[in-house]
Amino acid sequence: MPEAIIDTNCFIYYLVEDSDKHTEALSTLESLDAWLIPPIVVYELVWFFKALNADGGVVASLLDHAKANIVVEDGKASKNALSYILKQRLSLSYFNDMVIINTAKRFNKPLYTYDKKMRHRAERLGVTLIFE
Repeated sequence: MPEAIIDTNCFIYYLVEDSDKHTEALSTLESLDAWLIPPIVVYELVWFFKALNADGGVVASLLDHAKANIVVEDGKASKNALSYILKQRLSLSYFNDMVIINTAKRFNKPLYTYDKKMRHRAERLGVTLIFE
């Protein structure tokens, strides 16, 4: 399977073995050639594990995985995300998701997420999704 932009929830399911979608996330992520990770996903993972009082080792080990590639963009995904939010009159709580969607769009890569609202928005914006 190709490379894909990976949403935070996919990595959480992948890393948390007793999560309900662990097996699916493990299978899908391992089937990909590369995981393209926007920096905002790294931040969200750190915040998630910080809330659990975990150390950063689990995130560091994920980023050390042979398939993990942090994608750096020139700020256009963030600018486009904010523009979309303002035009649609959405809450800024959608910003992170829109940055991830716009990163997938900018790099013309499929998006892997379990977030139904995010999937719907991505489809409306022409982003290909990886389905389970």
